[in-house]
Amino acid sequence: MNQYVADRVVASVDSIVFRSESIENIPPGFRAREIYRIVGPDEFVERFEMAEPNSDFAVYSESRFKRKRQ
Repeated sequence: MNQYVADRVVASVDSIVFRSESIENIPPGFRAREIYRIVGPDEFVERFEMAEPNSDFAVYSESRFKRKRQ
């Protein structure tokens, strides 16, 4: 199980950032970060980043979600 906490220091009005406290099935020292950024009332971007020990975060995946209007 992975465990994240909200990172209030970098959260803003249009985004929220979660950083890992623990990650299973990954070598010790790795870190992860999940960022949700609101683009508009019907759209947001989700970005998942990882960092090896003693390294900066790098984008692992990014997805854009948009509500389909009917």
